[in-house]
Amino acid sequence: MIRRWWVRRCVRDEAGTAILEWMIGIGLLLMPTMGLVSMSSWLERQNMARAAAHEAARVTAMAGDPAAGMAEGDRLVAEIAENHGVDAATVSVAYTGSTDRGGTVVATVSVVMPALTFPGLGAVGSVTWSTSHSERVDQYRGFG
Repeated sequence: MIRRWWVRRCVRDEAGTAILEWMIGIGLLLMPTMGLVSMSSWLERQNMARAAAHEAARVTAMAGDPAAGMAEGDRLVAEIAENHGVDAATVSVAYTGSTDRGGTVVATVSVVMPALTFPGLGAVGSVTWSTSHSERVDQYRGFG
């Protein structure tokens, strides 16, 4: 007899459901907002990576010495990241192609982006995004 009464009471008892509904409702309202807040940092880092890839490829293609060109490209990528407020440790650059006359230099810049940003609290998770830019070495350029 006591057992039936206890089961009926537990099944019918709705105490505490309001706080659960409130938490789910707040969560559903805040999730789209967090996505919009995160999107601004994603777009900023993507634009930074595009500019860095462009400059690194251009500097490497214009340099007379490939090693010096890549070193200057690395320096430029770090400077561009710093100017955009991005930690240079989260940005990397890789070079492919040829620096011979008529060759093409390809600079690929990868940047780590926060997956979700909470205002005032910081970022959670991360995603790596890469972009590349190719620059043609002048065919009639004289290397001295």
